[in-house]
Amino acid sequence: MERIKNAFLSFTNPMPRGPNNEPKPDFAWFEIFLRCDYEELKNMSEVCRQFYHILDAEFWRSRCLMDGIDLPPQHVIEFAQKNDKYVDYLYLYHYAHKNNVNPYGENLLRDAPVNKTTAANFAGASDWMVYESRGCHYEEPPEGYNATPEMPESCLATSFRWGHRQLMVDLTRCGVEPWILDYLRPKIVVEERHAPRHDCGAIYKLKIAMRKEDEGMPRVEGDLAPSEKRGIVLTKQYEQWANQPWTTETLVFEKYPAGMRKATVVSCAKDTQFWAGNFGMKFTGTKLRLAFPDDLHWYALDEIVDEPADEQPRNVRGPFRSLRIPFQRLRHFHADRAQNE
Repeated sequence: MERIKNAFLSFTNPMPRGPNNEPKPDFAWFEIFLRCDYEELKNMSEVCRQFYHILDAEFWRSRCLMDGIDLPPQHVIEFAQKNDKYVDYLYLYHYAHKNNVNPYGENLLRDAPVNKTTAANFAGASDWMVYESRGCHYEEPPEGYNATPEMPESCLATSFRWGHRQLMVDLTRCGVEPWILDYLRPKIVVEERHAPRHDCGAIYKLKIAMRKEDEGMPRVEGDLAPSEKRGIVLTKQYEQWANQPWTTETLVFEKYPAGMRKATVVSCAKDTQFWAGNFGMKFTGTKLRLAFPDDLHWYALDEIVDEPADEQPRNVRGPFRSLRIPFQRLRHFHADRAQNE
């Protein structure tokens, strides 16, 4: 704001003028505004007609690039223009700047912590992400895994019952305009690293599910099968002593119905031997991004018929089983039990 005040106070003529008493050209104001704080610019277009014309789409496009906010790919912009749709760069900048996200970048979840408490606080302070975690244990470093160069610094580990971590991202509050989701349907791409312990078998599921604006976070249990029109799920299972290295899984979902505004990423896992403790699958390094194909398609709003969201997954927990204590922990288990009695 100081730059703007100084610029105005240095002129005696009602019309902004430069040091040679010449009217200050638009490009000079353009450069000044590029370096002003966003809060100072919100109402600047209402000051005068000159400012209104300066703070146009091209200005906000330049401001996005200046602040490191990626734009939709050029072929997407041109394809949309042929269908009389234009990217609102002010909309993109507003939400990307407000929520410190980059919706067309490499990872919408770049700042989301792995630690459960920190992640819950992070999501609670935002209006674009909802976080839920049950039955997961934070490990730093990962336990029960032979240290290797590719091993992550931290992860979430699961136990003998299904544990899950669920992230629901409101794409429109990240800066993605609703018409882009309705007519272009960008691919939802999720990447995540996972690995079992070396001494216990485990099962792992990764799911993408789309939600409407008024739909909240669904219940999660072991059965993650989503509506075929709303999502996709990947399942991996490993036997004991598999010595499985840390693996990056990539899940891609496309061709969803119109009206979808939120992308839900669910990681769900457990061990296969029903051992007491955190012997289930480990996962970390979750990434979420949008991708556009080279051969774009302009969807009709009714081209893909929607199906009800999977609000009530089937309970696959089955009959209760007795816990099995790993041999190497049996002595500690009895000692802890005796101490508590």
